[in-house]
Amino acid sequence: MDTDGCLPQKGFQMTTKRIGNLDFECRSHCVVHLTVHVVLCTKFRKKILTPTISKSLYTAITEIAKELQCSILEINGESDHIHFLLSYPPTAQLAKLVSILKAKSAQIILNIYGSQFWGNHARTLWSSGYFLCSVGGATLEILKRYIENQGTDS
Repeated sequence: MDTDGCLPQKGFQMTTKRIGNLDFECRSHCVVHLTVHVVLCTKFRKKILTPTISKSLYTAITEIAKELQCSILEINGESDHIHFLLSYPPTAQLAKLVSILKAKSAQIILNIYGSQFWGNHARTLWSSGYFLCSVGGATLEILKRYIENQGTDS
């Protein structure tokens, strides 16, 4: 599967710096903390994610994220959907990252547990959509106030 646009550019040194309670990636010309809340639902919201399947799924998604130079900060879910916090590099394309995570995790889970659950949709685990919401260490209200006060001496 093509992963162009998902991996950081080669040759750039990256370090981590802790500011407050957040870890920031420091690169040659930027400092970033990019995290997104992702929700994936099973096809037709079928309640098929048993604790055993979920554990395998969480492991698979964490490993796939590492391959894509991303990290899973937290992951959990219910029988028909999962939630996770994904930290990603600034060079990544989110839609492509989610697409790769969905495709590879479905392939791994269906190869392990089979596709008997899905009837006519034999090789489908996830619904076609997903939920993304950017997250950070500050609330919108704090950021608005910070920007509003720029240029004042108070």
